[in-house]
Amino acid sequence: MGISNNHITFDGSTFKTFLDNLTSLAVSTGGILAVHPCNDRELLSARSPPRVTFPHPELTNNTDSILGASINGTPIETKLFHLTPSDITLLKQKAKTPHEAAGPAPTSFNAVTAHVWRYHAAATAAKTSTLLYMVDLRLRHPPLPRSYATATRYELLEGQFDRVVESVREGKERVTEEYVRSVVDALEIGKGEASMSGDLLVTSWWRLGLETVEYPWGSPLYCYPIFDRRRGIAVFVPDVRNSGGVNIVIVLSVDEVEMFEKMFYEFHLDWR
Repeated sequence: MGISNNHITFDGSTFKTFLDNLTSLAVSTGGILAVHPCNDRELLSARSPPRVTFPHPELTNNTDSILGASINGTPIETKLFHLTPSDITLLKQKAKTPHEAAGPAPTSFNAVTAHVWRYHAAATAAKTSTLLYMVDLRLRHPPLPRSYATATRYELLEGQFDRVVESVREGKERVTEEYVRSVVDALEIGKGEASMSGDLLVTSWWRLGLETVEYPWGSPLYCYPIFDRRRGIAVFVPDVRNSGGVNIVIVLSVDEVEMFEKMFYEFHLDWR
């Protein structure tokens, strides 16, 4: 089953709600929804007057950014990279710091994201790379901002892996309620002119439970996103056939894909 939608209608989490409601309607005779959606758009309203209280480099126009840039005319490849649960455990072990007891343990998302970011920067020869990723604030605040982290090529490739993972974690920590409101107000002031600025955007639908949806004909056997073939986007989706694993779909030029693939699977070696 394939579904096409505009991102303005729902994000990943509410897409899971949509699937749960779709299957509930398909198997019930009374039209019962599994989850009643919240359609209160005022939760995302800007303040009056808008107050931008933080710098937002993730929204500024960066001429060096490759994010979303069309690569028409250049041979490109959309390729899937797979990590098993054992692979993810190994990455998390490599992400542990000598002083881990003083801070939170690395999460699967942070470790995998840092791994992808590190070698995406290497494959694209970025001198400085900015990573963007979504933070779900439903349990904290209604708006859904983008978080970001920036590092130099040297820091990503020559520095310790645990520090790259820590940069991903720190990006989430910056997203306070005031930061969220500042993002919304900045978008209100920009009136659609503000755009994402970065080198890599990670969209994770990995932990949404898409593989657990029970359709009338059974459980899903495979999950794969189809999206516009533009550079700088990586999509994480669950490996339905290997619980706990993740499939990563990424678009790069043919030469970049070859370099990325070579380095991506080297984590079994004793690198930093």
